[in-house]
Amino acid sequence: MNNIRENLFFTFMYNIIGISIAAGILYTSLGILLNPMVAGAAIIFSSLSVIFNLLRLNQHK
Repeated sequence: MNNIRENLFFTFMYNIIGISIAAGILYTSLGILLNPMVAGAAIIFSSLSVIFNLLRLNQHK
């Protein structure tokens, strides 16, 4: 269950932060806008973090 919670945390944090910046939440105050290519890479890293966290379970068996 702990691993599931970690996976959900990683996925939600990547997506919440990435989507918010890509939508322009920081553009009005700081002038920061996330390139869609970088947002796509963030989603890939989100998936990879879940996969690597899952692989940790196989090492403990």
